[in-house]
Amino acid sequence: MGIILIIISVIVILIVQGNLSYLGLKPDIPLLGAYFFGLFYGTPTGILTGVTLGLGMDITSAMPVYFNIFSKSLAGYAASIMNKWIQNPGLILHGIIISSLSLLQGLCVMIIFSFMEIIRLPGDIIYILIPQALLDGLAGMIIYYAIVKAKKIKFTRPGFKI
Repeated sequence: MGIILIIISVIVILIVQGNLSYLGLKPDIPLLGAYFFGLFYGTPTGILTGVTLGLGMDITSAMPVYFNIFSKSLAGYAASIMNKWIQNPGLILHGIIISSLSLLQGLCVMIIFSFMEIIRLPGDIIYILIPQALLDGLAGMIIYYAIVKAKKIKFTRPGFKI
């Protein structure tokens, strides 16, 4: 059941990724998917989902190979570790962590692009990187709130299943 859920989720996330946009910014749905799988189902599932989503993004994008695999699996791992060590993380903490992961991913992309000399500083940081991280954090907070309210669940150690 678990692997089928991951496969179906990966296919849906990769299809939806290109179709959502707000003011020209696209929320990083694969990052959010890996984050929430790691949060709700633990470290192995979060990393596996992140690797699968990252591989799908690497195949379909022009980014350097393995970059998305690493960044998405890091999101799944970070969420699972947070679930193990923080008793009852709140909505704001999830938004901050997702924004931080998005910001870290964006900084890595900018470092890669700086070697290709196709980056314009500081405009790209102010007008692309920071709004993207804030949008990802907001989207993650909304998704987390919807899941928690729909399932009426609370975090307990060492984790829980939806």
